[in-house]
Amino acid sequence: MTTRPTTPGVFWAPSRPQASRPQVRSDVAALLGFAERGPLHEPVRLQSWREFESVFGRAVPRYHLGRAVRGFFANGGRVCWVVRIAAPEAALAASVKLADAEAGSWSVRASSPGIWGDELRVEVTEKVAGATLASPWGANTLQAEALAGFEAHARLRLQAEGAQPVYSELVGLDALGGTLQIAEPLADHGLAGQPAGSISVEVVEFELTVWRDDAVVERLDRLSSSKAHPRYAAEVAREAEYVRIEPSAGAVHPLSSSPVALGGGADGLAQVAVEHFVGGAGLSWGLSTVAANQEIGLLACPDLMPVVEEMAMPAPIAGRSYDCSDLDAPAPVEVDGVVVDAGGEALAGATVHLPGVSVESAADGGFRQTVNPVDGKVGVRVGLDGYTTYEATLSVAELGQTIVVELRRKERAPRFSARVIFSVQQAMVEQCERRRDRFAILDAPVDPLRRDLRAVRDWRLRFDSAFGALYYPWISVPDSQASGAVVRPMPPSGHIAGAFAATDLTEGPHHAAANLALRGVRGVSAQLEDELHGVLNEAGVNVLAALPGRGVRPLGARTLSSQTAWQFIPVRRLVNQLREEIEVALSWAVFEPNDPTLALLVRASLTALVDRHWRRGALAGQTAEEAYRVVCDQTTTTEQDRANGRLVAEVWVAPAVPLEFIGLRLGMTTDTLSFEEV
Repeated sequence: MTTRPTTPGVFWAPSRPQASRPQVRSDVAALLGFAERGPLHEPVRLQSWREFESVFGRAVPRYHLGRAVRGFFANGGRVCWVVRIAAPEAALAASVKLADAEAGSWSVRASSPGIWGDELRVEVTEKVAGATLASPWGANTLQAEALAGFEAHARLRLQAEGAQPVYSELVGLDALGGTLQIAEPLADHGLAGQPAGSISVEVVEFELTVWRDDAVVERLDRLSSSKAHPRYAAEVAREAEYVRIEPSAGAVHPLSSSPVALGGGADGLAQVAVEHFVGGAGLSWGLSTVAANQEIGLLACPDLMPVVEEMAMPAPIAGRSYDCSDLDAPAPVEVDGVVVDAGGEALAGATVHLPGVSVESAADGGFRQTVNPVDGKVGVRVGLDGYTTYEATLSVAELGQTIVVELRRKERAPRFSARVIFSVQQAMVEQCERRRDRFAILDAPVDPLRRDLRAVRDWRLRFDSAFGALYYPWISVPDSQASGAVVRPMPPSGHIAGAFAATDLTEGPHHAAANLALRGVRGVSAQLEDELHGVLNEAGVNVLAALPGRGVRPLGARTLSSQTAWQFIPVRRLVNQLREEIEVALSWAVFEPNDPTLALLVRASLTALVDRHWRRGALAGQTAEEAYRVVCDQTTTTEQDRANGRLVAEVWVAPAVPLEFIGLRLGMTTDTLSFEEV
């Protein structure tokens, strides 16, 4: 209790902190798909595109997930959960074994499964942190001449004159007495009885350098091979971004090595099936890993759709403007190259795209073609089924010698059948229906290069739920990993999720994420006439259109429901939010005495909550009576209900669309709170 001052002056009066209202979020998305690297079937919370790159790697062309996450953040999303999908039994981390000073070995493996690890090289460099000469002083004790650089649990290399070096752990040292205590008796190492000052003692550490694409991407320094040391290599590497280190039994210290390549990585995509997306009994995979996450409000799974390579062609390099004083065409140049795999073996039959012409590599992997450069540059793109695509823009000077094009093997996910896609999308919708706190954004599984509107409509008719929406057509986005102007088609769900999130954060889920220009989008795979657009809109398909001067915009906000009351996305998502907010707002009431006072307080809490939504435009009606009504009295809770410890309340709201009332019936017992939509 604060005492009131009785003398003149200025005084500080502490105020009681106000309890903050728990925030119910609807803008957080879960995106599931394939990634270059990162943990498998483990949801990771991200707040930026840079975080995605640090955990899951680059947005590689053969997967949609990376570009979908980039589109989510580019369009206003702030938080998302990402789950990397693969077949765990087939996904392997690349590795290499390094030699040990004695009989063991050291395994360095990539931090996560995938062929990305085959691009890594590691180099071990030994470092000497301290050195001295010492004399035997006891069973396992040495008298040292100096102790600079020595610390407990360091790895020691000991060598008597004319003998091979041996390794031990420094288990204790006496700075005043100048003694070192090692883990084993000196006699076990042949050091007992050596002349005074004849034993060389060194503190040995090592540095591990990681290379990728001829650049150093990580360096772990001051590593120790002693398990008890605070810089024990295996423990330090657990927090590393690119590699993990595991010693074999009997390993004492790795030997220095020149850079050596890791190998044997596998993405585990060829074996991916429905269960890897959905999970199930005893399988914490895919959707099941986010089922209990209370923060998630949106679901998207872009990698159910195949990657279409045919549209991913480089645009011509923009040339300079020529005036009438410069009418000479640029001199042609000869492009001479060879296509090889990661092991240097020639690859025949690779398609080489050059300005204005395409050729194939010969049996020896070679190709040669004369082309006209544009502004002193030539764009080169080389592709071969089953391998990564090479893309580069080379200067005329660089073309003066044979260019070596190295293609790496890549593992593709299977092209999923309609049955598989439907099973996963239905599981997404069913999770939303069970949880009633999230919404599924579905992509139309059609060939983006063909305008098959009947297939789109038929796919929409497979579903009947207010907890999902279908979007068509696909969008075209720039490829940040390619050289030159390259656009690729992809499903729009990630970008749409970002638009949902941005609208939720600025307006609220009662506002449709429609007629918003999508950022980072160049076009759509199919531009529909107004009449066809109207047909799909009436069927419940949300159409994206490229509008002159206005960008690409989603022009629909329909759910998958056949019920008129639930056909608009904002209605479903508003009711989802109301359910969550009511659950939070009435959490205090569950164990309260069930009497008229409780009913009065519940009615007041519900009225305040719904009234706030009406005042910010989520509900229709010029007056509160037209917008909502809350009932919690003897008409909803009978004497029998009260005798059974049950309190019932009803909340009726009129969303701004479709201008009709939707009801929520709440039931509270002594320990639970339940909902029913009426």
